[in-house]
Amino acid sequence: SDDEKKNESNDDIEYLWSMIMNELHIPQWNLNDTKCIIHSINGLLLLLDGFDEIANEIEKNTNLK
Repeated sequence: SDDEKKNESNDDIEYLWSMIMNELHIPQWNLNDTKCIIHSINGLLLLLDGFDEIANEIEKNTNLK
């Protein structure tokens, strides 16, 4: 199902991010910080996607005039 795929890709992303963070050796960094970053990035990407949609609509509507 789509939910399962989403969870799998989230796990992959978390795994990759945790590897990156481990390499950086940031003190006091933990998995929750990593998860927080991942979710904010996903949210940000969704937000930017939304802005794109709005910009496209505005462009379409102004071209009609």
